[in-house]
Amino acid sequence: MNHDNGIDARALSQFKDFSAFSSLQLDKIAVSMTVKKIKKGTRIFDQDEAAKMLYLVLSGTVKLSLVNDGGRDVLLSLLPPGEIFGLGSFLPATQHPFRSDAFSDCTIGVIRPEALIDALLGIPGELFIRFNELTMSRVWTMFLRCTRGIGLNLRKRLALALLEISESFGKQHSRGTALSIDLTHEDLANAIGVSRQKVTNCLAEFERRRILIRNGRRLIIDSRRLRQVVQGA
Repeated sequence: MNHDNGIDARALSQFKDFSAFSSLQLDKIAVSMTVKKIKKGTRIFDQDEAAKMLYLVLSGTVKLSLVNDGGRDVLLSLLPPGEIFGLGSFLPATQHPFRSDAFSDCTIGVIRPEALIDALLGIPGELFIRFNELTMSRVWTMFLRCTRGIGLNLRKRLALALLEISESFGKQHSRGTALSIDLTHEDLANAIGVSRQKVTNCLAEFERRRILIRNGRRLIIDSRRLRQVVQGA
């Protein structure tokens, strides 16, 4: 079937990741897709913008990048034709963790995640998104931590890891946020991919600066000051 937007099942089937689907499925995608021509250097979506749509590179190259928590601009990937991006829209009320720009003049297809889910799986998109939240939200959080840590030094990565742990295992304490689990230096070293000795030295510095306090085997952290460490203060 021909479509006014210039994309059809045959065109989609040329991409390797779409070739396994039927013409009927691909045609449903094509009908639901808006095709846009983007000039080189144009922002497609911004970091922290609400993730509501999925994007498919039809021609040209798209750049994914972010400004990490240390304020550094980091190139994540260059996407060729056939790549889907904007996957944060598969989770409810999610923001894009990075930004996308046209690395060259390019053509992209824009589609609602619910429409893609209906075309490929034949189930209500909202149901799939809720299922994804139940099963994949923790994986998404881990992905974001790894992404946000790119380009950060040891102190900032450790501060970021402690803040993330406190979101799941932190309890309010008169002196800050008390972590409700026992963490060894080895655990923290494994979390950020460095040696135990380096973590030990960094934790000792945090203690001297009263960014964290030891209460027996438990840690009490000052979340505000840890965020300042991540931001470079």
